[in-house]
Amino acid sequence: MKRPQAGISFLPDGQAAQVMPKAVHNAGTATMSSQITPFKVIRSLMLVLLFLNGVAALIGGILLMTDTSGASLGLQPAFLAKSPFRDYFFPGLILFVGSGAGSLVAAVALVFSLRFWRALVVIEGLNLTIWILVQMAMLTVIDTMQFIMLGVGVLLLAGGLLLSYVFAEGQT
Repeated sequence: MKRPQAGISFLPDGQAAQVMPKAVHNAGTATMSSQITPFKVIRSLMLVLLFLNGVAALIGGILLMTDTSGASLGLQPAFLAKSPFRDYFFPGLILFVGSGAGSLVAAVALVFSLRFWRALVVIEGLNLTIWILVQMAMLTVIDTMQFIMLGVGVLLLAGGLLLSYVFAEGQT
C-alpha cells in the first residue's frame, strides 16, 4: 500500500482530511524526554542549590582562612566564645572543604549522572543541616543567614531523598 503524501485527502463521505506523514505528525508532539517532570524540576533545583552553596562556601572559607579575625565577613572573635576555636581559620577550612568542595562535587556528580549522585545530594544536605545547627549552638550570635542556609540544607536533604526513593525508578 502506498503511503499518502502530505496534503489534503477526501474521505469516502466527501469530507476533506489533512494527511501528514507520521514523521511530520510526530515532530509537533513532545516526547517523554523533553517533558518537564517533577523529577527534572527537583533535580534542577538541587543542582542550583548545590552550585550556589558550593561557590559561596568556597569564597567564605577562603575569606575566613585568610582573615582569621572574621572581620572581612563582618564577624567578631567574640562570637567564638562558646566554641572550641580561637579564631576563624578552622571553621573556614571546614566550610571550604565540607560545604564548598562537597557541594561542588555533588553538583558535578549530578550533572554527569554518576551512579552515586543521589547519595551525594543527601550527604550534602545532611552536612549543611548539621553544620548550621552546630554553628547555631556554638556561636554567641544567630543570624538570618543561618536560617536561610538551614532551609537550603533541609531542601537538599528532602530533595535528595525524594530523588532517591520516590523518583528512583527509571530516572537518570
